[in-house]
Amino acid sequence: MDHPGPIPRSFIDQLLQGKYNEFVRQASLLAMFSAVSIFIACIGLFALSAFTAERRKKEIGVRKALGARRRDITWLLLWDFAQPVLWANVIAWPAGFLLMSHWLHGFGYHTDLQLWIFLFAGGLATGISLLTVVMHTVLIAGQQPVSALRYE
Repeated sequence: MDHPGPIPRSFIDQLLQGKYNEFVRQASLLAMFSAVSIFIACIGLFALSAFTAERRKKEIGVRKALGARRRDITWLLLWDFAQPVLWANVIAWPAGFLLMSHWLHGFGYHTDLQLWIFLFAGGLATGISLLTVVMHTVLIAGQQPVSALRYE
């Protein structure tokens, strides 16, 4: 009669690490793809702000000629770019809450989702988008109205 081999032994921390390696790999992939998608979104927003600033150059020139301050024009252009980001947050918060709640309930021990996490993420997204377009808005708002209103 053959004698079976030795009993496989391992430490509990190695066993648990093996079980959660998939989640660690998934988290690193999600972080990498999130960084790439934020970068691509910033490039697109930068190009959109350049296009919008060039398209609205005459309007901005008229506003400046009629006495609008640099701060008013900058606020006008930044608000135009902040609105879609804020609407996206309104749509993404409930969807993110539902998806994360469903995903977290698959674990034996999980944490409750807090509202401040969503507020922080929304504020960060809005801040990144405004920082991306602020260069064009300040540049266009600081131009002389004569250069924008010149006959082409």
